[in-house]
Amino acid sequence: MQPDKTPIFDGAAIVGDDQKVRNGPNPDIEILARQRQATGCRAHFGREMSNELGELAAFLLEAKRRTYAGLDDEATVAVPMLAGSKQLDHRSGRYAYRDIYFGMGFFVGQETVSRDGKAIWSMCYSGGISPEISDRNTLLSIYTFLRKALLAGRVDSPYRGPETFDDGALSYRNSVEGTLVRFHGVEQISRDGATQYELRYNGGLIR
Repeated sequence: MQPDKTPIFDGAAIVGDDQKVRNGPNPDIEILARQRQATGCRAHFGREMSNELGELAAFLLEAKRRTYAGLDDEATVAVPMLAGSKQLDHRSGRYAYRDIYFGMGFFVGQETVSRDGKAIWSMCYSGGISPEISDRNTLLSIYTFLRKALLAGRVDSPYRGPETFDDGALSYRNSVEGTLVRFHGVEQISRDGATQYELRYNGGLIR
């Protein structure tokens, strides 16, 4: 495997909405903590777990923006662990992110986050372009739009993109249930009201 050339960041550096790396206190994490407190997360998992979930959410958002969402396949390592797969890696402080998937028109994959060398969180996903779409340019335009939507993801829901995202005739919709502890969701892209892409995902903390 080629050496990981991804920059290493100390602390809780994340990529904000302005796509610039910031260090130090993160207002997004404070928003996440308030929201989880309001929904009873603190009562269930305690202050330490809430802080760990905040760190995990911030790292996930950074990792996704530093890999497929921000760089497409340019972030793929030269020699993936699994032959025929695409593998995207990112590291920051104690955390490491790995996304491995197979396919393009229809694809399946898994994201894993490790902390201090131990896997702590994972998400599986599968989906792709509607079978009736065979034009490569149409396929590429949908995935270009998808990456724009993923870049607009929020730290309070870092699984995929935002709930809604629109650009011209294309519309992205994402529906998720649960928290980082355990969740499942579905995202769709439609053009002029007709669904052209769908992906389903689920995951949570490893225990």
